[in-house]
Amino acid sequence: MNRIYSILLIVLMISVFCQSREVDISLKLKKGDSFRFSIVTNSNIMQEMNSQKNETTSKMTLITVQTVDSVFSNGDYQIAMYYDSLQNEIANSLIQNKQQDELSQILNKTIVGKKFYMRITPKWKVLDISGVDEMMRNMLDKIMENEQFKANAQVKPMMEEFFKKNLSKDNFTKMFQHISGAFPDAPVKVGSTWNHDIVIDVGIAPINMKNIYRLKKIEDGRLIIALESSVIKNEKAEPTKIGPVEMLLQMEGTQTGDIILDSKNCWMKEMALDQKMDGTMKMKVAKGDQIQEMNIPMEIKTKVLMATINGDDAVR
Repeated sequence: MNRIYSILLIVLMISVFCQSREVDISLKLKKGDSFRFSIVTNSNIMQEMNSQKNETTSKMTLITVQTVDSVFSNGDYQIAMYYDSLQNEIANSLIQNKQQDELSQILNKTIVGKKFYMRITPKWKVLDISGVDEMMRNMLDKIMENEQFKANAQVKPMMEEFFKKNLSKDNFTKMFQHISGAFPDAPVKVGSTWNHDIVIDVGIAPINMKNIYRLKKIEDGRLIIALESSVIKNEKAEPTKIGPVEMLLQMEGTQTGDIILDSKNCWMKEMALDQKMDGTMKMKVAKGDQIQEMNIPMEIKTKVLMATINGDDAVR
């Protein structure tokens, strides 16, 4: 019996040590490491126009592969990334199945299998991205092959301006800000919190996010980090212009979730986020000398799950 108590005491001491020790949350990768992820985004959008409510549900499933292409002398990494598959489903009475099919075909032809490269620090800060502009250019060219767009000479310059402002390399890097926020500058221990605010000042829905991260626990080779966010309107944002149309979606709300990292190399094993936002889509449409204004109330609920697939962190 004493032996059992001794073993339990040792296990308890090890557990207490693991929870109280400080950990440096930094990437520890080597050239050739490769990771395969599933990213599933489920969204529900409720909007009201002319006292009529319209609901849109969507599900996007991405499979990505990310490989450490190079390790620089200062510790930075070059990551080669591509989308291995993409599925997009939209349920909305205003969107025809044919339009959905055309959009899915364009995305698959221009994104799937196309590599781009990111240079990141051990703290997951994206320093540079290459290959994205070419990918977006291919997407625009494919969109312009649509017969409806070909017939309208004004569409292409409008779409080019939209892509340039909203889908540029700089904006693409902001997709990874939540990940970099999980990597504090200094070592932390269980219970430690840190802040990482995000400003997205371009696009149709510019927002400010105040994020609080907390190391919840260390167990089974995993660092479990809780995330709580407040989404605040970006009052200084300018509307997005597409030809005669100006759009600005001003949203507020909350985001909660967990980020799980591998305790050995600090690469992400899983991220689950739950977003709830509401606000107004403000639109102005110029028709000759007249300007028509619309304010459309909207409520958006989104769940994002990103997880390692095939059971292993690395794909050899």
